[in-house]
Amino acid sequence: MSQQTYAVSGMTCASCVRHVEKALLATQGVTSATVNLATLTATVEGTAAFESMVQQVDEAGYALSKIEPETQAGGGEDLSPARRRMVVALTLTAPMLATMLPGLHWHFPGWAQLLLATPVVFVAGWGFFRRAARQARHGQASMDTLIALGAGVAWAFALGEWWRGAHQLSFETAAALVAFLLTGKYLEARAKSRATDALQALLNLAPPTALRIQADGSVLEVPVAALHQGDRARVLPGQAIPADGRVSGGQAEVDEAMLTGEPLPVLKLLGDVLVAGAVVHGSALEMEILAVGADTQLARMAAMVAQAQGSKAPAQDLADRISAVFVPAILVLAAATFLGWWWLGGGVAQAWRPAVTLLVIACPCALGLATPVAVMVGLGAASRQGVLVRDAAALEGLVGIMDGVF
Repeated sequence: MSQQTYAVSGMTCASCVRHVEKALLATQGVTSATVNLATLTATVEGTAAFESMVQQVDEAGYALSKIEPETQAGGGEDLSPARRRMVVALTLTAPMLATMLPGLHWHFPGWAQLLLATPVVFVAGWGFFRRAARQARHGQASMDTLIALGAGVAWAFALGEWWRGAHQLSFETAAALVAFLLTGKYLEARAKSRATDALQALLNLAPPTALRIQADGSVLEVPVAALHQGDRARVLPGQAIPADGRVSGGQAEVDEAMLTGEPLPVLKLLGDVLVAGAVVHGSALEMEILAVGADTQLARMAAMVAQAQGSKAPAQDLADRISAVFVPAILVLAAATFLGWWWLGGGVAQAWRPAVTLLVIACPCALGLATPVAVMVGLGAASRQGVLVRDAAALEGLVGIMDGVF
C-alpha cells in the first residue's frame, strides 16, 4: 500500500472537494483520500491504478494528473490572467456603481448599462458559467452554480426590464457580483501563491551547482543533479553546501541556522556531518557526498512543509462537511423564496429579486476556502521563520497550548 499526491484541476469550493473525495473513494483499491482546496491536490492511499482514479475523477467533472517534479514544491502560478479579469470587471462595473454615490445625478441609459455589464458577466465571468455547466452535467452543484445563477438571472431580468422601458435596471447587480467575486478569487490566489513560495525558498537554500573533485584531482563545476553518492566536492568560503555528506578534508565553521536555528556557526572537522543548504565560513572544505536531491535533509524538510500544507485541520474538515450540503440547500431555499413571493401575489417582477438576492449573498467562499487558505498561509509563514509544522492538526492544537501558557 502506497501514498501518492496528485494535482486536481477544476475545483473552486468545498463542495468540489467532497465530490472529488467521493470519486476517489469509489475507486477500487483506494483506502483513503484527502483533497485540499488550497493546494489543489489529492493525497491518495491504496493500491488503485492511476488510470482508474483519473476515470473516476473525470466522471465527477474534474481532472486528476501527476505532479511534475519541478512544480512539486509549489509556487510559479501565473496570476496575470486572474488579475486581468479582475481589472476589466472592476473598470466596467465602477461607472454603474458610481451612480449610487450621494450627490451624483448620473444616469446611464439602458443600452450603455448593457454594454458595460455584458462583458463583465459573460467574458470576465465566463469561467463561473463554464464550471457550473460542467458540474450540472454531472448532477452536481457548487459555488459556481450560485454565482452563475445569480449573475445570469440578474442580467436576463435587467434585459427584460430594459426591453419593457423600465427606468431602474439591475445590470449593475449582475456586474458587481461577478466583479467582487473575481477580486476575491484573485486575492485568494495571491495568498496561496505567496504561501507556496515558502517551499521554493527552502529548496533554494541549496546551490544549483557544485565543485566536483575529479579522479585526477581537478575541480569541475557541475549541476547538483549530476552528483552521486560517493562523489567528492569542494565548498568554498561563503558558498552553500550542495548536498548532504561528511567532511573529507579541511576544517571550517558552518552556519546551520536554517536547520538548527542556532545563530553561531559550528566548527566542522574531519568526519563531521554536513547538510545541504548550510553555508561554509572561514576556509574551504572538501566533502564526501552521502545524499543528493530528494534524499537530503533539506528536501525532506520541504516535503514535510508541503505535506502539512496539504493536510486538513479538524476545523477545515468541519467546514468541508457543512459546505458540501450548503449549495443544494441554498438552491432549494432560493426556489422556495421565488415560489412563495409568487404565490403571495407579488408576481414574477417582485418574486425574482428576493430569490436572486439569496443566491448572491449565500456564496460559501468564506466557509469553504478561508480555512484551508489560512492554514496554508500560516504554515508558509512559520516555515519562513524556521518553524516547521508536521500537519495542520498540530497547528490547531498549538492554540490550546499557547492559551495554557499565557
